[in-house]
Amino acid sequence: MEMKDLALPSLNRFASDYLQNRLETEDYFHYDLSKPDIYLNRHNELMNRSFSRDELSDYIQQYMSRLSFSEAVKGNIERLRRDDSVVVIGGQQAGLLSGPLYTIHKVISIIKLAEEQEKKLGQPVIPVFWIAGEDHDLAEVNHVYVMKNGKPDKKTYPSYQPYKTMVSDVELETEKAEKWLEEIIETYGETEFTNKLLIDMKETIRKSNTFVDFFAELIHEWFKEYGLLLVDAGDPDLRRIEKAYFESMVNESGRIAEVVEEQQSFMHAKGYAKMIEMDKRAANLFYYDPEKRSMFTRTCRRRFQRKKR
Repeated sequence: MEMKDLALPSLNRFASDYLQNRLETEDYFHYDLSKPDIYLNRHNELMNRSFSRDELSDYIQQYMSRLSFSEAVKGNIERLRRDDSVVVIGGQQAGLLSGPLYTIHKVISIIKLAEEQEKKLGQPVIPVFWIAGEDHDLAEVNHVYVMKNGKPDKKTYPSYQPYKTMVSDVELETEKAEKWLEEIIETYGETEFTNKLLIDMKETIRKSNTFVDFFAELIHEWFKEYGLLLVDAGDPDLRRIEKAYFESMVNESGRIAEVVEEQQSFMHAKGYAKMIEMDKRAANLFYYDPEKRSMFTRTCRRRFQRKKR
């Protein structure tokens, strides 16, 4: 086997400069990842703030109660209630069969960083995976790739969604999902693991009502012994806990838009392209119609804020 080292150029100049340490980091970020005391400083900052720990812990306990709790998960839910605990959190869309491989890389990175920093800080550091259940781009999560005739072949789960529905609300039909799974497993040929894999996956499908259920079941089964906690960003119960933050985002939307525009102007003066296109009047929130299960693609305008007042 021949192995070569390849240096692929980044399509994003800002990201490339960041990776190559060509930025004055403090101009763009609160923390410099290259400094050894970054996590200690972050921990000290968090210890001077208050959080709805019990409410969040209760939510996670309720959300994960349908899963097969491990002692590590139970322990981390209780440790999250402690005033001296912090978390390492990261997330991804709920892809079928876990989605792209980098999703698993993210999970492992969260767990390992939490373990590393708990030893260094001497305080509870808990791994949390944030499932982007409010994401409505079904085309990003409804498929996997298998090899066919030496080339990647896209296997899409057959589901039609007339609206921009949150993935948390996209139903998983048992018979259809099982047939889709069988077609994928068949491409790998028969091995000593095939029968058990099919049985386990079909059992998971039968326990899952939605795409997010299926994703959560798999991630939990694979990583529960490491105490990984799960949250679904599209879950109404979690949204209720976050309500005050959304109200603040609406009420302060004018200032938020100004600050984003200021930073984009600063970056443009440094020679970087704009990162996002935004309307200065936007509150940068989406409205989700619970009856149609549809996401409005136009962001809420601040005129709605004025009407409320």
